Amino acid sequence: AISTRFNVSFPGWIWNSTRCLGGAMTDLVIDVQGLSRASGGGPEYRDVTFDAEHGDVVVLVGPKGAGKTMLLLGLLGRMGFDAGSGFVDGYDVRRQARLVRENSAVANVTLFTGLDSSLSVREHVAERVILNRPWYLPVARQRSVDAVIDRCLVIAGDVDHRLEGLPEKAVSRLKLRDRPSFRLDPDALVGELDDLQQLALEILLACISPVELIGVDDVDLLRTREDRIWAWLLLMELSSVRQSQGLDVTTVIASCQETTELNALLDALGDHAEGCAPVRSVLLESKDD
Repeated sequence: AISTRFNVSFPGWIWNSTRCLGGAMTDLVIDVQGLSRASGGGPEYRDVTFDAEHGDVVVLVGPKGAGKTMLLLGLLGRMGFDAGSGFVDGYDVRRQARLVRENSAVANVTLFTGLDSSLSVREHVAERVILNRPWYLPVARQRSVDAVIDRCLVIAGDVDHRLEGLPEKAVSRLKLRDRPSFRLDPDALVGELDDLQQLALEILLACISPVELIGVDDVDLLRTREDRIWAWLLLMELSSVRQSQGLDVTTVIASCQETTELNALLDALGDHAEGCAPVRSVLLESKDD
């Protein structure tokens, strides 16, 4: 595995958090070496080594079957490793997976977060609120759900406001049509939402937890080029938006098969990406390599 960092400057970014890895203070939120996992058909991925700082958008890039989802879940404490070592959010990635899991959330991973098309946005929020509560509090009060929905709407509204401030030159260069709205109707059924809105709902549901690590799988499986660009922009804005609500710096781990739209977005934004997260690319090899 090869780790690369896009050479893009993001003025105004403030690093305000450190972690203790093996007794030393560091700005790294991820520092792993030689992570590998095998399945019955051979290695899912092998020898993954990279590091990332707080607030990065880490992009796991590789062809279908390269083990991106398994690695993403492993880095967030939800899958094990067969070899390798390292730290995630200050915890030993192999020995303290539970602690990593408790400080992270995942989105767009069907096994863990699949949406029900027959339920409304409000019902999904209520379900997530209940899942985040202690086992002995299996019911969420209406006011608790409404308060969470209000927080989600604030995040969505802040993202919308930032989209309105995109430079017209960048929008024109990216050949973007109508700007989407991330303000979801709480009473809308999930089946009535388009693909981008459903992904946005998954991310907003992950944001319900006051965690510092959020994983988002298969970003580039959205059907249209425009949707993929807007999705990447949402992920790049996410940490700054959550910080405006008093939350800690958010590190995003996302997976995709290729980064065409992400690269186009970074090129178009250039020096206008103030407030957006730095992007770090981790390339995964095909099983056949």
